[in-house]
Amino acid sequence: MRIALLAHSLRTQGGLLRGKGFISSLIRSAPQNEYLVTAPIGCGYEKIKLPENSNFYFCENADSNRALLARIGIEFREVPVILRSFKADVIFGMGNHGLRKVDCPQAIWISNAYLVYPGKHFAHATLRERLQIKLQRFNLGCVLKHTDLLFCQTPVMRRHVSDYYGYQIDKIRILPNALPIFLPKAGEEIAKTRPHGISEDKFNCLILTKYYPHKNPGMVLDACLRSGENFDDTRFITTISEHDNVHSKKFIRRLNTNPQLKDLVHNVGPIACEDLKSYYDSVQLVIMPTLIESFSVTYLEAMYFGVPILTSDMDFSRYLCGDAAVYYDPWRPVSLVEKLSMLKSNPRMRRELTAAGYEQLKKFSLTWDDIVRMAVGELENLTA
Repeated sequence: MRIALLAHSLRTQGGLLRGKGFISSLIRSAPQNEYLVTAPIGCGYEKIKLPENSNFYFCENADSNRALLARIGIEFREVPVILRSFKADVIFGMGNHGLRKVDCPQAIWISNAYLVYPGKHFAHATLRERLQIKLQRFNLGCVLKHTDLLFCQTPVMRRHVSDYYGYQIDKIRILPNALPIFLPKAGEEIAKTRPHGISEDKFNCLILTKYYPHKNPGMVLDACLRSGENFDDTRFITTISEHDNVHSKKFIRRLNTNPQLKDLVHNVGPIACEDLKSYYDSVQLVIMPTLIESFSVTYLEAMYFGVPILTSDMDFSRYLCGDAAVYYDPWRPVSLVEKLSMLKSNPRMRRELTAAGYEQLKKFSLTWDDIVRMAVGELENLTA
């Protein structure tokens, strides 16, 4: 069977990990098919070995800082042309995108929660970002008319997609994420070093994220400063790069100009994959103030490394974390301060959250090999 995999939009963060994990597994899990994989150039896909008679087609890496017209050109002109010459039996859009004109069955993997959640969940988005979300929603609505099957990462996301677009829920399959392939295996020893920004005499809270409107790390600082509580014994470790977008620039500028934040926050910038374990091993809490997620592997990483989680009380977080997290009301910031103070003073509760995390993680034990076999099986059924 000839399968076209559209992965050219999977170029950053979780999408990139998902794309590389899935495609790397093809040669082990489904080598019987012939694949054409569209991928962004310069993101690491070049190192992946594909099954026999399969090939990559590398597109320009039109990231979020590039003009929207360049990305539209890739989606609506460049990719359709290469697919027509491939003559696929089935098309699998791995990054929330598909084609409006197809002459074979098509499936799409929807993982962008911006496509379904209400605007209040990304209230800090710029006008340009809001317009982009509207365009993406409109395009997906058009593409779904020519789509035979959808994949979502969780039952929560499946319900949202079905409700928002009126798509038949029995034509939506669950295709989850796997744990990142770079995590150390059980029993694997890694030299312990004290990471940059960690203070041994503080209660260290890791906020591991880039700065997107829905990730909301600034809210944590606002809540703490406005509460009147004493946080001299607390340090927040953030991982923001000022080069990401306008939101990250404002965040870094605020850290540099507000003397109240000097000892409260230490921004270490993006953390390399190989350094993640040392940070998780050195903090007492992971804080996830996010308002939108489809499937965040940060939750799974925290559980994997035995770190308690404090996160927003949302449907996606309840599904992914279960009893492994303490939840606060995201629309009432003082709630975060209350729950944070409770966790700081209660080491027994933190130990219970860690134990619950190990149990919760068992629900997400699929490997990329398992996930690829599930997906390819569904694609084969489409052509039967």
